[in-house]
Amino acid sequence: MPLARRAAALGLLSFAGLLTELSWTRLAGLFFYGEAAYFVVTLAVAGLSLGAAVATFQPQLLRAPAQVSIAASLTLLAGTLLTLQLAGWGGIGASLAAVTPTFILLGMAFTALFASDARHAPRLYAADLLGAAAGAGLALPLFAWLGAPSGALLAATAAITAGGVLAAARRVRRLTLVGFVASLALALLPALRGVPLEPRPASWTGAKSLTLELGRGGTHLATAWGTLGRSDLVERFDGSTVMYLDGSAGSLVPTPGAAASWRDDPGRLPFEALQPRDVFIVGAGAGVEVAHALEVGATQVVAAEVNEAGAKLAADLWNQPGAGTAPDPFGDPRAGWVFDEARSVLTSLDPSWDLIATSQAVTRTVEARGLALTENGLYTVESLRTMLASLAPGGALSF
Repeated sequence: MPLARRAAALGLLSFAGLLTELSWTRLAGLFFYGEAAYFVVTLAVAGLSLGAAVATFQPQLLRAPAQVSIAASLTLLAGTLLTLQLAGWGGIGASLAAVTPTFILLGMAFTALFASDARHAPRLYAADLLGAAAGAGLALPLFAWLGAPSGALLAATAAITAGGVLAAARRVRRLTLVGFVASLALALLPALRGVPLEPRPASWTGAKSLTLELGRGGTHLATAWGTLGRSDLVERFDGSTVMYLDGSAGSLVPTPGAAASWRDDPGRLPFEALQPRDVFIVGAGAGVEVAHALEVGATQVVAAEVNEAGAKLAADLWNQPGAGTAPDPFGDPRAGWVFDEARSVLTSLDPSWDLIATSQAVTRTVEARGLALTENGLYTVESLRTMLASLAPGGALSF
């Protein structure tokens, strides 16, 4: 088999492996909690290693990389759809069991490709790294566009394409073409139709804030995937609206019709007590702190928020009909939103803030707390020094 075909297949498989791992960290964070992402990462490494060991002790598998790649794609399709159907039933163990065969089969396919052409291992390794880089680089925009479940199905599409590239028989290549079209349609059609691939939150079995609120009579209004996770709007039984990130971190939407609810929120205390003029908000969520600042007379409010999809959901809802009046946290000229990491935003601005508020910064999504995935550098010595240095004389930092 030509080196170009082997390298192309290896790049596709590496792309599929990275995208599968990242997609499943998001699914674990959605149905369970952010700490569950640790187990997905661990399982990915362990599964690839186990697959390599199995292929080493079963040499006949080294001669069938096309069939193993196709099998990896099919198990990923089946495991993803099964996990979405279970929607948290059986706990993290059931979900990990559904994806384990995929990582093992990918490890077997990698081993078969490297072992079949040891002379060109450096070139194959270069293709492996390029595929992994593409998977990592495209993951965030894909999740923002399609969502993590569709990301996993796109990974399956890449794996079955690799099987077609490696297949010698024309009949097998035709079958992989059918599988390519089917998996691609499963990944793209729900998003293009505006219908989330995952089940509605009312059917989730996990005891997350979102499902508990729905069980108390709340109504699910809208969903949006973003680079940070999935955001959902829920109208509570009392008429107030909350934006949830990955079903757990809730942020009140300061709509006029529910002003009595969010004006009583304890997070209003520093705004009423200090009457700040210039306010910087870390983790503005759905805008409730922005509304507090505007109502007490702030002349400048900068809201830093990494969950752009959730904030836009809240902004779309804010102008709903309702009694009472309140400043628009998204449209008021005194308020400016920056969708970026708060420390980066803060260091780019003049240090003149009367109040820096950080009330919405801990989310229990996939971030670095305990056994988790990405870094949250907000509560560090360096960060606190940056925030304190950015205060105006007499300014305050609130938590």
